[in-house]
Amino acid sequence: MINRVSHANRSGKVQSAPRAFLIFTGTELLRGKLNAYTPLLSAELAQLGIETRGEATLPDDADAVSRAVKNACTDCDIIIVTGGLGPTFDDVSREAAAAALGRELKLSKPLLSALEKRFARMNRAMPPTNARQALLLDGAKSLPNPAGTAPGQICVFTQSGRRKLLALQPGPLGEWRPMFARHIRPALKRHFKTAKRPPCVEIKIGDMSEAAAGEALSPVIKAFPDAEFTILASPGTVRFFASPRGCENPAADAARIKEMCRELLGDKIFGEGHDSLESALGGALKKRGWTLATAESCTGGLISHLITNVPGSSEYFLGGTAAYSNAAKMKILGVKKTTLKKHGAVSAECALEMARGAKKLFGADCAVSTTGIAGPGGGTPQKPVGLVYIAATAPGVKDVVIKHQFGSTREPNKTFAASAALNLIRCHIKIAHS
Repeated sequence: MINRVSHANRSGKVQSAPRAFLIFTGTELLRGKLNAYTPLLSAELAQLGIETRGEATLPDDADAVSRAVKNACTDCDIIIVTGGLGPTFDDVSREAAAAALGRELKLSKPLLSALEKRFARMNRAMPPTNARQALLLDGAKSLPNPAGTAPGQICVFTQSGRRKLLALQPGPLGEWRPMFARHIRPALKRHFKTAKRPPCVEIKIGDMSEAAAGEALSPVIKAFPDAEFTILASPGTVRFFASPRGCENPAADAARIKEMCRELLGDKIFGEGHDSLESALGGALKKRGWTLATAESCTGGLISHLITNVPGSSEYFLGGTAAYSNAAKMKILGVKKTTLKKHGAVSAECALEMARGAKKLFGADCAVSTTGIAGPGGGTPQKPVGLVYIAATAPGVKDVVIKHQFGSTREPNKTFAASAALNLIRCHIKIAHS
């Protein structure tokens, strides 16, 4: 239960702590794509003392989004719409917001000019549909988006005697997160006087299920009965949130919670806050001055993609290969024909030879490999769908192979395997250096 905190607005009138409602648009979010943004955005708001009252994930339907915005305005002070700011017919957040607030959409000449210049820098003609992205709510302020073509918007207004703020931000994480940090967060702090919240601890855990992590961390929850705890799972990782409250020194409690988590989980914890497995791996490699190569089969290059998402990864990542066929495994990575014949491509032996082959091919200090059956077909009783072998090699420590049995769905299996591979090589490097 979240305690409501009272504060005074600029007129001196006492009102409850600001309340937010989150709206995520995209038909794909209702057809199997995981929406992991709610806890991320809620955590950002919690740091400002803003209570998230609810969220809605909606299809690309202007009427549905408009009704959600209008309903949220009656109960909440802050409405944040994520997604639906692209140039195509199914990007309807601007029109929906305009209908909900009863305001016009006007073509912003500065926004249109900025869009045209952006396309000119890319030596491309701007499609006429992109002009929709220059439509601005009457009275709203546009928010620049260096990472994409979809500018955001903020509209501040008064309803029923309370200040309201509607923010529209683009859907991709790499676009909305920096926009929130640079523009929306400062606007929230400027327009809403919020109470100081206790520090929020966010622990990142790898290679554990949500249930196993929750059970392992139960002593922490028992030790701090007045704190708020949340545990959330995403493919390959678990996030554990703790917010100390009801004590004289919440900062000390936050520090003790972190300490207890590390005592209980050790190397399972790869970071905090905005840390990711790939950034934690990068930090471990840079600390030791080591380089890395990858050899992927069932993950099809996903590990390399994640590693290179980290700025500065060229300092330690030399390269990788997606050796999908047996022929590629033999020709590129030097996997022995006898190994494939005796043990098969999905085996511990093959995974080890792939990792060692990648290390030699790229001249790297460390290497990690994956080979498995992503599914949905291709499995046998002896080697079912979801079976994955991951191997890692690093200086000064014995090579390791881990066997995983994931599920029956292809895309999650690839994601789980890539996360497990990043975590394995991270831990292997730490052991090698200890």
